[in-house]
Amino acid sequence: MLTPATGVDVLSRRRRPAAPFAPSRTGRRPRPTTARERRAMAWAYARAAGRSDEMVTAVLLAITVVVAAAVVALAPHLGGRLVARELVLCAAAAAYFGLTWGALRTGAGRRATALRWLGATVEPAIVTVALWIVAHTNGAAWAAAAPAWALYAVVMAANVLRMDPRLCVYGGAVAVLGHLAVYFGAVAPGLTAADVARVPPLGAWGAWAGALWLSLVAAALAVATERMRRLAITGGSEVWRRQRLEAELSRFVSPDVAQAILRGDAVAGAAERREVTVLFCDLRDFTGLCERWAPEDVVALLNEFYEEACRLIRNHGGTVNKFLGDGLLALFGAPDEHPNHAQAAAEAAHEIVYAVDSLRERGGVWAHLDVGIGLDSGHVVCGAVGAQSRLEYTAIGSVVNRAARLQGLSKRANRRIVLSRDCVDRLGPRANVVALGEVPLKGFDDPVAVYAFRYS
Repeated sequence: MLTPATGVDVLSRRRRPAAPFAPSRTGRRPRPTTARERRAMAWAYARAAGRSDEMVTAVLLAITVVVAAAVVALAPHLGGRLVARELVLCAAAAAYFGLTWGALRTGAGRRATALRWLGATVEPAIVTVALWIVAHTNGAAWAAAAPAWALYAVVMAANVLRMDPRLCVYGGAVAVLGHLAVYFGAVAPGLTAADVARVPPLGAWGAWAGALWLSLVAAALAVATERMRRLAITGGSEVWRRQRLEAELSRFVSPDVAQAILRGDAVAGAAERREVTVLFCDLRDFTGLCERWAPEDVVALLNEFYEEACRLIRNHGGTVNKFLGDGLLALFGAPDEHPNHAQAAAEAAHEIVYAVDSLRERGGVWAHLDVGIGLDSGHVVCGAVGAQSRLEYTAIGSVVNRAARLQGLSKRANRRIVLSRDCVDRLGPRANVVALGEVPLKGFDDPVAVYAFRYS
């Protein structure tokens, strides 16, 4: 099986040239200030509003298509001239909505803002033109009874999705002016006294009542939009704070443990039994390294080694459980289960070794860098251990202790990766290992069968 990062067959250990060592990111992550948080929320809100604009335009385009289809279906009852004029208007509206949608997809900043205000102006105007065409083509009575008046409410409601209460007020004002302009400019001149006497709402007071109704709807929509906007900003701010907190926690514990802490699952005594592979890694001759080189150089070496080792462990589904001075303890199979935890740990171990080789080629303080790794598989108890005021997620069991002893044995055995029989059994028959015999380990009554990869 070839690993993608290094081109190494973990089971047969046929080594190919290692990939170049990726430069790691150094320094602390910038802590966002309150002003930065506000800018982030404003950007997120603007992005959400832009997506809402696209959705509004797409919905109005669909409504235009439906209206055009309805006009065609009702053509025998509407008359040829009205159908032709309404279809021309629908085609123009569809072209406008299509172009606006395309512009919103590629536009940002001032262009998107201008398109929002343009939409709040043009959309009620389209309804006004449609009613004017009906009044001049089929008469005032037709226009007064046309269902197109309800489209004013539809285009006003569309402004809610633009998440700007000012657009709701402005769009409502344009709709009210259009409503009054159609009535007094096209409908009222064609009505007779008999029409008004027969249907009183056709009179001027009915037009003013409709204008008042549209104004109240616009005000209600503006209030609802402002409320929705505040909830969106508050919710987005909470999500952003949670993500920032999770990112900060992940610098001290693994991402999985950080999520458990934020969920409130990290409770003292909450433990579970898991089958895992433990990887215990330690830098060799670190004390001598500290004596020969300046502390700043040693800290830089240690940080970069940890950065790369953690990245490789995460890439293979492992969790860095803790740092131990010049070493680290990683778990494969906890807190999240891993179906091939032994294979993943072996691949991560070999890639760490090859990364160290790449670092050593730099010379200087890096020339003395070397590593020893111990691997063991078995059952451990994982969970939050400690007092309620201070908890630590850890794994407890003989597997952890044995992996640490195997790592200590690696230098005496002149091997960089040493593993137990349990780990070899889980790797399967293709594991290209060599037996080092049964070795007594401190803290264990019986000798332990020890193995190493042939090319480690």
